[in-house]
Amino acid sequence: MIIAVLASALLSGCQTISGANVATLSAPLRASLVSGDLGFGLDNPTLALAANTEYRALESGRAGAAVNWRVSDKVFGTVTPQQPYTVGSTNCRRYTHAINVNGTPRAATGTACRGEDGVWTPLT
Repeated sequence: MIIAVLASALLSGCQTISGANVATLSAPLRASLVSGDLGFGLDNPTLALAANTEYRALESGRAGAAVNWRVSDKVFGTVTPQQPYTVGSTNCRRYTHAINVNGTPRAATGTACRGEDGVWTPLT
């Protein structure tokens, strides 16, 4: 079971959307997870899965509907996007990413905006 989940996490980074690799499109989201407390202690496959889930939630998630990811019963999370809005010609969304590691919950709320290249970049 764990091998299947990890394989899925690794392969999810190979997914393409409109010719672009999801791992590339979600790179700024992953960097934000790595640099903040939310992603502390997560291994690379888990960070990739969490960032790819953020990307999917921001790109096509329904406002207020959680998008789930799970590595095991001890490591899982949800990304809940809010209503998209536009600043100038840029699409942006607020979102909450909640992670549970070994029974310890943690969460962060942020805003990301989508560039013309399809990359969602968190605002700092």
